[in-house]
Amino acid sequence: MRANSICPGVIKTEMTRYLWENAEHSERAAERVALKRLGLPEGVARAALFFSTEDSGFTTGTELPVDGGFSWR
Repeated sequence: MRANSICPGVIKTEMTRYLWENAEHSERAAERVALKRLGLPEGVARAALFFSTEDSGFTTGTELPVDGGFSWR
């Protein structure tokens, strides 16, 4: 059995609409991210796809940040 987790940062979804619809809020949020932008749902989906394939067959007990470098800064 394997157990991994995906830790998304600020992703451009309905939940964060208040950020990306307001230029000032969006810029402030992006400034806190190393890549200087908000994430997209596709990035989180790609991480989930990785964990669902044999490419990650020897990966377990890991937390994968999909946050544009927020946790790194």
